[in-house]
Amino acid sequence: TSRKVRVTVRDLDLDEIRVPTLVVHHEGDACVVTPPARARMLTRELSRAPKTAFLEFRGGTGRGDPCEGYAAHGFMGIDDDVVRAIADWIKAAR
Repeated sequence: TSRKVRVTVRDLDLDEIRVPTLVVHHEGDACVVTPPARARMLTRELSRAPKTAFLEFRGGTGRGDPCEGYAAHGFMGIDDDVVRAIADWIKAAR
């Protein structure tokens, strides 16, 4: 579990976001703060964003603490693919 988190994205006023917004998640993320089911719900809560999308990834070489960067939480081993997909979405969202 995350021992340091005090505020998460769930604490934000998501309905106040008015820019295109992409939610990116790893289906194997085992961090208790970022469960896949809750990540999928975020796009519905971005009701005023002009465009939203949800990208979910799988695979990689995640290991260690599930809430740290070397786990699925940090897209370890597939980070190049994730960055490329994010960049492609940003380009298309313009």
